[in-house]
Amino acid sequence: MLRLTWGDWVIAMVLQLIKASNKVRVRILVGAVVLAGLSVPLLTFGPITEKMATRLQSITNLSDDNSYVARNEFYASFAKTAFTDVSGEGFGAPPVHRRNSPPPTGTWANTAASTAA
Repeated sequence: MLRLTWGDWVIAMVLQLIKASNKVRVRILVGAVVLAGLSVPLLTFGPITEKMATRLQSITNLSDDNSYVARNEFYASFAKTAFTDVSGEGFGAPPVHRRNSPPPTGTWANTAASTAA
């Protein structure tokens, strides 16, 4: 999900640059350069560097990414059910024939009706 979010952010920024006027384009580009200039020293020294390196490595190395492997296995197992079970699994609601049946009769139904009144 995080990779997709970063990709969406980049696409949104490119679209903003395309649609913006020249004055706004310059502001966006100057802001990006200032942000990069402030971020580079923070990301190249200290404990943040190690964490950022492992994060960037997880983006490029999908075979070691546990969440990607788990999602991939889930999609593979779910695809079989999704494409072969035409009637579907539902959300746990009772079947239509039980929802449209007349109300139950008997001791429990009479007790429930008398306590509701």
